[in-house]
Amino acid sequence: FLDAVYKLQEYAGSPRRKRSEGKATWPGCKQVFRNYDAEGGMAFDTVALDIEAQSGERLLIPVMHAGHRIAAEPLAEARRRTAAQVASLPDELRLLDPASLAYRVDISSALRELTRALDAEKV
Repeated sequence: FLDAVYKLQEYAGSPRRKRSEGKATWPGCKQVFRNYDAEGGMAFDTVALDIEAQSGERLLIPVMHAGHRIAAEPLAEARRRTAAQVASLPDELRLLDPASLAYRVDISSALRELTRALDAEKV
């Protein structure tokens, strides 16, 4: 039994963080919240701790637990959902020009604080 994980974020309920320059990670179990503009287009996402309450749609949904599937989406529903998400992309994100690939992603204050607290601990 090998007890290891690449870019470990949490272990035995305790948040962990990789600190290597250029490879640093945000610690703990997280959730991504998507917010939309008045026309239904994607406006911005917020990365937060999974226990936080944030505005927007929760994007991360558990589908496996203890090696068993706990959620199954029919293929037709997955196609419909995916098409709706692509349709909600801002026009500039559909372009192939890397210079235009700017999409706002916020990091919650609680996630930033957890990161600061872990960085302050002695290693």
